[in-house]
Amino acid sequence: MRAAHWLLRDLRAENIVLLLASVDKSTSVEPVMDCWTSLCAQALAKAQGQLVVVTDVTDGKKVTAATERLPQSTRSRLVERPFHQDSRESVILQTVDLLVYLHRQQLSPNRTFEGANGRRLLGEFSHLLQMKQGAEPFDSTPA
Repeated sequence: MRAAHWLLRDLRAENIVLLLASVDKSTSVEPVMDCWTSLCAQALAKAQGQLVVVTDVTDGKKVTAATERLPQSTRSRLVERPFHQDSRESVILQTVDLLVYLHRQQLSPNRTFEGANGRRLLGEFSHLLQMKQGAEPFDSTPA
């Protein structure tokens, strides 16, 4: 937990925007596709200029397919099809993995996060999101 606290502290100092999407797997036929379609659309709506999408290799084909769902006018702002990399070889992707894990713990905490240290860490994470999102967390559950 100490490493997560340090990471959140360091991220507060960075000039970045954090976007998170979540989908209820029990109500979505294609949760990964739905989540990524929404996340890409949100990123394109918030960002200026061109974008590069970098993901881990877990669901690379689905992420590529999700970007292809976007309207051509929006998709044309993507520099290239998403790049897929093993997160063990990327500090950025490891950071994203931790942020996603903390987001999941906010929604459904396990025993680790029931204690005071866990609650404090999730509080720090919530504060970071409020600072860095520029908007409230969004729900990408398909309408």
